[in-house]
Amino acid sequence: MISENTEEYLPMVSIITVFYNRAGLVRSSVGSLLQQTYANLEIIVVDDGSTDATLAELKQLDDPRLRVLTKSNSGFTNSMIWAIAQAKGSIIAVHGAGDISYANRIQRQVDALLADEKVGVVGSLVLNPIIGTDKTKIVGAKNGLNFRQTLLRDNIFTHGEVAFRKSAYDQAGGYRSFFRFSQDLDLWLRMSAHCDYHTVQEILYERFEIAGSVSASPDKAAIQQRYSELGRQSAESIDRGGQDLYDQFGDQALLRMRKSRRLSSKLTRLAQRRVARSRDFHGAAMLAKHALTERSSPINIGSFLLCKGLSLVSPPGR
Repeated sequence: MISENTEEYLPMVSIITVFYNRAGLVRSSVGSLLQQTYANLEIIVVDDGSTDATLAELKQLDDPRLRVLTKSNSGFTNSMIWAIAQAKGSIIAVHGAGDISYANRIQRQVDALLADEKVGVVGSLVLNPIIGTDKTKIVGAKNGLNFRQTLLRDNIFTHGEVAFRKSAYDQAGGYRSFFRFSQDLDLWLRMSAHCDYHTVQEILYERFEIAGSVSASPDKAAIQQRYSELGRQSAESIDRGGQDLYDQFGDQALLRMRKSRRLSSKLTRLAQRRVARSRDFHGAAMLAKHALTERSSPINIGSFLLCKGLSLVSPPGR
């Protein structure tokens, strides 16, 4: 069980954020962490080999709680692994580069972890951008759901708003560098074997969508869904008494997954949303094609042919 620690040299919470070429967002995003009402924390900002002015902007920030670490570029997952290994806190709080953590976020999440020792992962309600529009929506999981079974259907967190016990993280084996995408879902699934979750039913976090991000790119979105499916099939294999697919097949794990109706359905829904929100028929056709490779059904065939046909008469980017 976590207990409060008031000694300044041993913070209870380590907030970790990884920046790569987002110089213009440093002051607002890291600034939101410096304004937290919870005092017993450290803020670890990793500059993952940025080639713009990100590091220079970070060096302009002066606060005794702030630790700026710089390294050659190795990607988000490896940077998180590296930073957590150096973290002093017994609670790790993730923060997405460019996002905003509301001032009481950490305090409310620490309260939730202290209130129930069975809880190892805490999220919150999140103000999330709707891709292809200038609108936002509030997202967040209800409490009282079966953690593992819910994750097998949907990732209930947006990653950046999550705080978790380092002990549960270590017990689950931590982030896995193989997971370029969906590293969070893979981790939560493995942590769900050891702990429960909680969602603070308040908006404590605001996501910032950047052009070229995973959710904005149809190719990246399709790859992300494949990594998510790998995490889910690995968890299901363990539940049946088998092995984790990555532990079993290593770097060939994505190729050894079974065809999945679940993955096909998720890709089809992404294609439909892309049409509805931004009329991006080209991107929707790419996603529909990926769905078709997983499951050949009349609906999938129809979705692909429709999106492909519309993409031929619609200029790219519209």
